[in-house]
Amino acid sequence: DCEGLMPGALPARIQYQKEYSTASQQGSCAGLPIGNIDGQVAVESFNGGHPQWTILARDGTVEGGFNFWHGEAWPDPIGFIAYGGSSAEQTVAVVGFDDFGHSDGSARIVGSGFFAPGPFGLFLVGRFGQDASPPANSDPVIFMVGHDGTLRYGPKPLGSRATVFGQAVDPSGRALVILDGGPGTISAIWFNTDGTPATGVFTILTGFQPGPSTWFEASPLLDGSLALERVDLPDIRFWEERRSQWLAVLPSGVARADPAPDWLAQRPDTRMELVRNRRAYAFLPWAAQVGTCNQQVEVASPSGASCGKIDFPVDGNACRTRELRLGLDGTVIQMLPADRETTRPGTSVTTCTVRFWPGALH
Repeated sequence: DCEGLMPGALPARIQYQKEYSTASQQGSCAGLPIGNIDGQVAVESFNGGHPQWTILARDGTVEGGFNFWHGEAWPDPIGFIAYGGSSAEQTVAVVGFDDFGHSDGSARIVGSGFFAPGPFGLFLVGRFGQDASPPANSDPVIFMVGHDGTLRYGPKPLGSRATVFGQAVDPSGRALVILDGGPGTISAIWFNTDGTPATGVFTILTGFQPGPSTWFEASPLLDGSLALERVDLPDIRFWEERRSQWLAVLPSGVARADPAPDWLAQRPDTRMELVRNRRAYAFLPWAAQVGTCNQQVEVASPSGASCGKIDFPVDGNACRTRELRLGLDGTVIQMLPADRETTRPGTSVTTCTVRFWPGALH
């Protein structure tokens, strides 16, 4: 069932490079790029410690951008969506942007919590309010903000005060929140597309033993369910280098967790995305210390059969790679390792380089 799933020759590689001074903007090459459904790539950098995103067209030319005091951004079906904060609050607004970085609208939501993009916008879970940050001991709530910054629902009660270990939105727009279920137990709750509970709190894992830094992520499967992945950060100094294991499958809106199929469980330390017009899976690597500076994307069929791997080499020497990213249109996005960047002789000015292959897995 791999017929027609492996792409032909890769498109021409596009490279975007900028320079910055490490003396005045330390860490400004630390952000990871994102790619939207129309093929634009937003490259994150930092200006005086504040994040900004430069939006590139498919040919690598600069088309626009946006910025915040601090915040985070995700690709969106009609552009990009992000939250921005102030010097006092993690979040003060959720903003929708078009392909050029022009604001489509925003929702005032104040407080702190966690976020997950989905087909209808951005899902939020945490202690949030609409006019001011709620008290630290207040009950957690959920929101969904649409592509254009309009409020789709919220605030609605989460229904639990347990610690949040993860959150995700499935292809239908239902939201999943993963919770601490007590000693050795991980629980979850599903919410419908209008924010009403689809289930109560139910157990998804038992015998759980956390590491020093452990959380859960979920990726969509072709049948509309979510695949649950445990993620561990072995060394906080290298926050992109993660270990992960696929553990379970959560049917959409159902209070049940099924064991991960063998084809999924046997692909640890990967991220999974839908590709080839949602007819196949792509498995991408986290950042890692490797003997040969090369990254691979594996394409798998709906049954999990391996259809082949595509190489994205840097060179033949050892390196510490950055996380390989995939845009919503199938664009593969690669950042050069930090030690492959160049510094002007006698200065603190160095480069930050992003390479991408437009629509490679469309």
